[in-house]
Amino acid sequence: MLRFRFGTFAALAAGDPAIARYFDDAVAKQTARQAIHLATVGRLDCLQRLATFLTELALTTGVRAPCGGLAFEMPLSRTDLADYLGLNPDTLSRTISRLRATGLLSHPERHRALIRDFEALAALTPAARSLQALCGGAEASV
Repeated sequence: MLRFRFGTFAALAAGDPAIARYFDDAVAKQTARQAIHLATVGRLDCLQRLATFLTELALTTGVRAPCGGLAFEMPLSRTDLADYLGLNPDTLSRTISRLRATGLLSHPERHRALIRDFEALAALTPAARSLQALCGGAEASV
């Protein structure tokens, strides 16, 4: 990460259109991500909120697992995740247990998650297509 004074950054952006375009694209992407998160927390039920969060993680940080599916780090504790998604921690825990019972989600390690069927996960959230467009394509690109 680099920090620039605004005047310095403005001069760089004015002198190089690629820098200005990169910054504009980054701000637009972050704004779109915030809009998806606000809609998720404000309008979706618990399962849809969790599926949206897991879909985004799978798209942005997921890697193909040797056993199939997509593996990624879980950056938040359950309490922090419940707070981020605007949920009661007990409700979140029950929802995670439901996903695990269906075989869709597993935790091979403490802070890692494995999504066995991305398409089934994406079908649980109305935000899947928006997230795929925002993250640069479909799950096949992960």
